[in-house]
Amino acid sequence: ADLFARDMIGAGYVHGVISSRDGFIRNFDSSNEEYAYDYFDERSGALRVLGKLTYRCAAAFVALHPFALDEYEKNYLYRYSDGARITRFVSSSDALSRDRGAAVAYSATLSCTDLLFQILPDYLDGTLSAFSSPDAGLIWSDSDVLCTKPLSGFSFEEL
Repeated sequence: ADLFARDMIGAGYVHGVISSRDGFIRNFDSSNEEYAYDYFDERSGALRVLGKLTYRCAAAFVALHPFALDEYEKNYLYRYSDGARITRFVSSSDALSRDRGAAVAYSATLSCTDLLFQILPDYLDGTLSAFSSPDAGLIWSDSDVLCTKPLSGFSFEEL
């Protein structure tokens, strides 16, 4: 998403949003148009929009979620009959799958790649409350509680 956005901007495109099924989003529209990002999570076995993040700048987003947003993503996880999930998020310390809640990091200055490298260690360790970056905001679910670390220029409304 970062490279494609760079190439689009280099080719003269000034309005646009690129997103992938894997949770990487680059908005390269710096026209002051208002955009919104819906924060999804799985509650009581159903996918729900729990909040809306609004902003008026070019921005990058990295969404980590252990549930499928559509039929295609069901290939990325497996759910046992007892409800336990095997996800695509594997710890580098023990190579075991991590079943965490949803988390979204966002920034007006960092790339998707930089955001991923900043959020992933805390996500895998289950320590998102320790996440700290002057250039990134964070929204995550912790035991069905919605948590945020806001970033100037972005506004989050819980629904």
